[in-house]
Amino acid sequence: MTTYYWVGGNGTWNATNTGNWSTTSGGSGGAGIPTSVDDVVFDVGSGIGAGFQNVYFDGGVCRNFTAASVVGVSLYGQYSSPAVTVHGNWTDNQPGGFGYFWYFTPDVLFVSTTTGKTIATNYSLSATFNGVGGSWTATSNVNLGNLVCTNGTFSSNSYNIATNSVTYSGTGTFNLTLNSTVTVYNGNWNFGTTTGLTYNFSSSTITTQSGGGTFNGGGLNYSTVNLNVYGGSSVLIGNNTFGNLTIKDFVLLSNNQTVTGTFTTNPGNEFAVVSGGASQKTITAATVSLSDFTSFFNINGAGAASWSGSFLGNMGGNTGITFPAAKTVYWNLAGSAEWTDNGWAATSGGTPNPIYFPLVQDTAVFDNTGSAGTVYFSDGRYLILPNIDMSARTTAMTFSTSSGGYTAQTIWGNFTAGSGVTFIGTDSFYFSNPATTNLSGSTNAFSQPFIVSGGAVGSVGCSLNISANTTTNNSLSIFNGTFSCIGKTFTCLTIDTNTSSSALNITNSTINLSGDGTVFYGDPATSVVATGSTIAFTNNTTNQKAFYSNGLTFNSLAFGGNTSIANYYISQGSWTGTWSSTKTTAFNIYLEDSQITNVANWTINGSAGNLVGLYSFYGSQATINKTGGGTVNTNYLQIQNSDATPPSATWFAGKNSLNLGNNTGWVFLSDSKFLTLFW
Repeated sequence: MTTYYWVGGNGTWNATNTGNWSTTSGGSGGAGIPTSVDDVVFDVGSGIGAGFQNVYFDGGVCRNFTAASVVGVSLYGQYSSPAVTVHGNWTDNQPGGFGYFWYFTPDVLFVSTTTGKTIATNYSLSATFNGVGGSWTATSNVNLGNLVCTNGTFSSNSYNIATNSVTYSGTGTFNLTLNSTVTVYNGNWNFGTTTGLTYNFSSSTITTQSGGGTFNGGGLNYSTVNLNVYGGSSVLIGNNTFGNLTIKDFVLLSNNQTVTGTFTTNPGNEFAVVSGGASQKTITAATVSLSDFTSFFNINGAGAASWSGSFLGNMGGNTGITFPAAKTVYWNLAGSAEWTDNGWAATSGGTPNPIYFPLVQDTAVFDNTGSAGTVYFSDGRYLILPNIDMSARTTAMTFSTSSGGYTAQTIWGNFTAGSGVTFIGTDSFYFSNPATTNLSGSTNAFSQPFIVSGGAVGSVGCSLNISANTTTNNSLSIFNGTFSCIGKTFTCLTIDTNTSSSALNITNSTINLSGDGTVFYGDPATSVVATGSTIAFTNNTTNQKAFYSNGLTFNSLAFGGNTSIANYYISQGSWTGTWSSTKTTAFNIYLEDSQITNVANWTINGSAGNLVGLYSFYGSQATINKTGGGTVNTNYLQIQNSDATPPSATWFAGKNSLNLGNNTGWVFLSDSKFLTLFW
């Protein structure tokens, strides 16, 4: 066994570089390469030379690793995984200072097959323990990038553990003892498979600190667990048993939970939401401590605890919990104020009082009697909003969300806009209620993106119904639920139905797509009802527009935006109505190569000097098929790579159209001229 010292500053620890290894601290390099029976040391002599030196970990091997009193070295992991394989102990717990630090978290693989090994680290290496018969014990507080347990034994030894995630791989045999405080910064606790696991968490406190993450408890027994979520939603999986469980902010339950001590909700910046997701989940608790402004969805409160509170929100689907009755409250606060400020009163124009803050089952009214300037939502604050009624607000006010991209408000109730209300901000409105949310009364355009999705609540079958003509100068995304607009006009930049659980009902409506780029993307499994509807391109810029229907069926398509000369890309799909145009300028339509686009009728014509082009995406033929019989008579087109079906006497391009080649099925005459010639 040899002890090797890193020297010379810059270098790479791998299987070939000998130049940075010495057998003495600060000595000459070239001594050899450490093996599994050798120790390595990084110390004050490692960073020889001026300024900081960089050491790259790229598949090194050693027995014991020690870094102490390191000056002038930056450690970079990693080029390979694992960055280092360690057969013995790991020590790098030098106190603070700017001696060295990891620029990239290295994967360190611990593979000892004997007991008595130790680990002490103040820096964020990612540790994987995979040594059959091996045993590791913490000898100080341990700070890890990730902790992965496969084979062996690890004990926190009453020292605190800080890590981004804790994972049991489920592929080996492992004994894990945590008898200290464990802080999980990314919120990911991964024990989905527990075969081969022996554990003892009886005296531990496990706390997640994250903007989301998943706590997959594997149905194990825990002492104290605190799920702290900031700006997102944590998912709790497994039929787990907790001594005490505290939930802060948004938590989605995938399974029933048992708490033998106290179940606590602790609202943070976003208030607290406990959700059962798609189906009701049961929390059985001996006692509960339910903070004000905690909302529940699909939860059965059970056990000896008394599940009640004066300020609990009822999102529906709950049993065993006593909620306050729904109330109507009125905004009356002048100037610029946050939704959560003391601006809510029991009567129109009444005196605000915090007790009238609207819970999710309530109705929040903005009328002309109450004072209002700007009502806003702070960046980073997520709320579940109740019924909002602005129908009587005709005098000016502003409804403002943030624009940082970090915040979303969930509209749980109906939303009736008022003619005096201006909407600003670009952070999203989520529509997550499985009962239909009706959006109406909007004479002014929204500025927020609309998202139909269960979001942090985890609900399914969400439904947004547009019950009045509505415009958002932003996007519509349907990820999990139904968007309905029946007999109304809805205008947005783009529409995305990029999941198989999306549904679109636009019967007898007009959908104006005012954006550019990809203005529509439809998942092939999206349910579409489009009888009597028209989808219209209305953007006036010359930028490209793309409609990816992906085999879906719609009714009519209108090309608008009179001032633009633009290219429109339409993927395969079926249109049971008419393709038409209100444009007076030249434009081009591109259809998907080697695919069929079905159209019941075509009335698009160009004009002299303003020809309408019909092409394929990539230069192969694209098929346009007329359904329902009859003929198409058009003029002033320029056509290339187009296969028109049925062939022969169906598609008449007109005498002023240009045949640019590789076309089949087109007749470059008018219908009447064709009949005259071939009578």
